Amino acid sequence: MDLWTANEREFRVYVEEHHWDDIDPEVPLLKPSAAEVRIGALILDLVARNKAGGLTLVEFKVKASKDTLAQLLLYPRAFEKALRAAGCPEVPKLRVVLVSPFIDRGVVELAGKIQPPHPIHIRLCVPDGDQRIKLMSPNEPGVPEQHCWEQSEVAGRSSQVGWDKDGGLLIRGQRLVAV
Repeated sequence: MDLWTANEREFRVYVEEHHWDDIDPEVPLLKPSAAEVRIGALILDLVARNKAGGLTLVEFKVKASKDTLAQLLLYPRAFEKALRAAGCPEVPKLRVVLVSPFIDRGVVELAGKIQPPHPIHIRLCVPDGDQRIKLMSPNEPGVPEQHCWEQSEVAGRSSQVGWDKDGGLLIRGQRLVAV
């Protein structure tokens, strides 16, 4: 699997076929599953029952995206609403998993700090030998930096935000004065 050129559907199919048990090792998924489930304007990449008796919603990303965290929060909410609208008497416990070869360290940090109604689990796909990948937590030792990085890192990069010695906020070198 070439993580650098795959589209999202190819990536999802590959992971389903070769790494099904690694998608959520804490609460393994059961087959069959449903792919590309539409709820209003949203499309959930994968919905599967899990061994705990609940449902797992899996979002696959092939590129680092700034809207990923919003999707991980919105999808279970939409799924719950759809089940209630369909007359489901009790919504099963939901888990949310992101599977991606690339992730912003800020998303990992925020997913751990916020307390959403449904925990967010992240599985990072990294190369593991010749044309193979492995799924791992982005917090595990040995995660390659090119797969998990901080987009807001300013050390060695440009930033338009500064602070002068008098305690003033600078934007593009100009003091931002409160009106």
